[in-house]
Amino acid sequence: MQPWAPMQVPVTVCNQGTMPAQPHPVDLLLSTVATLPASAIQGEPVESPTLSRLGSVQVPRLEAGECVSVEGSVNAVPPQAAQPGVALYLGASAKLYDPELRKDNNGFVRGTLVVSTTP
Repeated sequence: MQPWAPMQVPVTVCNQGTMPAQPHPVDLLLSTVATLPASAIQGEPVESPTLSRLGSVQVPRLEAGECVSVEGSVNAVPPQAAQPGVALYLGASAKLYDPELRKDNNGFVRGTLVVSTTP
């Protein structure tokens, strides 16, 4: 994929809690490493040369146990520390502002993609 190329990113979010979750954004991230920093998993802003925030998608209110799939349109912006032709990791981080029993399940990394100016 070329740098800055548009792409569609599907996201499935599930409320694993016992109370409803209010509408909230989910940040879409591109990383040079296969794990997200703890702050990203907990839904906090992250500044890192290994991570690029691509944009966000809005998730509607979710009842306890409910899941929803949404899709976002973002551009493939490689992180500052990305090396040409090396696979990057696509991740997501839910930004919940209400108190939660657990925040360690709000972020994840799934799949890889290569962002490069060469074929």
